[in-house]
Amino acid sequence: GHPAACAAALANIEILERENLVDNSAQLGKYLSEQLQTLYEYPIVGDIRAGLGLLGAIELVKDRDTKEKFPKDANLKERLTEAFLKRDLLVLQRGDLILLSPPLCITKDEMDLLIRNLNEVVADLAKALS
Repeated sequence: GHPAACAAALANIEILERENLVDNSAQLGKYLSEQLQTLYEYPIVGDIRAGLGLLGAIELVKDRDTKEKFPKDANLKERLTEAFLKRDLLVLQRGDLILLSPPLCITKDEMDLLIRNLNEVVADLAKALS
């Protein structure tokens, strides 16, 4: 308990409460989860994990039924990095997972833009890898 750290934590809690960021996270997290389900139209989407606040993940697979992963020579990481940069998206990826954690203050319009750009990335990737 350093006094400066405690003061910063209390100020942070005040901002979270004043700007209703927890409620925003719950509401837009549900919306994110619902909107991500549309990505199942692409056969490379093996699983979508979302619904806990604003956290989410999209698992990409070569075969949805068997959950077979893409081989290294598919250059999934490089392709995704290029596609994200092209659309000005800052998205964390780990192997075959696209990890989502937008800020608590995200708006619905910003969420729609995120979903639209993710859809374009997955659509382009599915086309390139087919």
